[in-house]
Order: sequence, then C-alpha cells, then structure tokens
Amino acid sequence: MREAALSVAAALNDDPHRWTFRSEGPDWSTWAPDDERWAKEDIDWLTWAGAGVVVLLFTAGGSTAPAGPLPAHLQLAIERADTPSEGLPRDDDRARRVLREGSVVARWYLSGEHELPDDVVRALENDSDARVRAAAESERWIRERAEGELPQAE
Repeated sequence: MREAALSVAAALNDDPHRWTFRSEGPDWSTWAPDDERWAKEDIDWLTWAGAGVVVLLFTAGGSTAPAGPLPAHLQLAIERADTPSEGLPRDDDRARRVLREGSVVARWYLSGEHELPDDVVRALENDSDARVRAAAESERWIRERAEGELPQAE
C-alpha cells in the first residue's frame, strides 16, 4: 500500500502549479517504502488543494484490531472545495439501510461518515469484508485522535 500511496502522492506533486500541498504531520510523500519512519512516526493525511477540489491521502500498514487482523490500506478522498466540511446531516436510518443492503464499496464509504450510531460503527468494525473493517478501524482511530482520546506520538 505504501508504494501505491507514494505513486498517488508523486502524481499530485508533479503539478505544483495546480495544487497547494499541506501536511499537518511529517511529509511522508518523500519517504522510501521501507523507510523506518513509517513505523515510528504518526502518519497524517496529506492534503492537496486546487482547481476547486481538495484531495486527501492516507495510508496505514496492517495491524491487529479487536475484530481481527486488518490489512494495509490506502484512503483517497476527493472533495469539492466549496462543500461544507460537515457534509450531509446525520441520517441513522440511511446508515442502517446501507449497512444491511449496501455493497462492500457502499459500506466502506459509510465507515468514513463522521456521525454514525454506535451499533453501525460496531457492525462496520466487525464487517465480513476486511477492507470495510480496516476503514472502520482507521476512522475510529482518526476520530479518537482528533478528540484527544489517544496520546500523540512523541
């Protein structure tokens, strides 16, 4: 996954006149796939903004979670720059419907929604598809870190 994330970052960095790059943490877009910092640093989203869109890129190695092993994964988000960051209003009925009837891709996207009922979050973290579980676990980690519930890496 690191190689794929680095390829995406390189493509975005290839056109510096189009994008403004920002990282709240270390700029991992320049690291080699086997760089020791992957294991030591707290990896953050990389952000490119320009041409009316915001592109966010995140990658994480495989890990172990309560629901079982999580594969390495990459998250790429493309948002309209003129869309409010809070997104659509919370809709618990829709979330449960997507959980019940949605495809793997729909459930994967659902896991990224910021406000979900606890039962939906738990179900996503225990989904039958490892990609959905990885996305749900990653989102929980991001939310908890943003809320200050996890210690920051030193």
